[in-house]
Amino acid sequence: MWKETLIVRAPDGPEIHLDYVGSPATVYLPCEAWWRERAPAAASALWPSLHTELRQWCENTSHGLLITEPEQSIAEFVLR
Repeated sequence: MWKETLIVRAPDGPEIHLDYVGSPATVYLPCEAWWRERAPAAASALWPSLHTELRQWCENTSHGLLITEPEQSIAEFVLR
């Protein structure tokens, strides 16, 4: 198994660092409740569009997408 970080760059917002784990390759996205509670103001409303785009990317690349529960969620917001 391997673990990397998937970096998503939001337009005019922070970088979002998500866990990207292999065997099978899966992206972990925090649940929307966790996101809205912890995201910087510039990113708090981005969860629905990020979820849609990540779901499409994962389907196109045969990767899994797991929405994590609040107590399992790990993501990092990096302000640019």
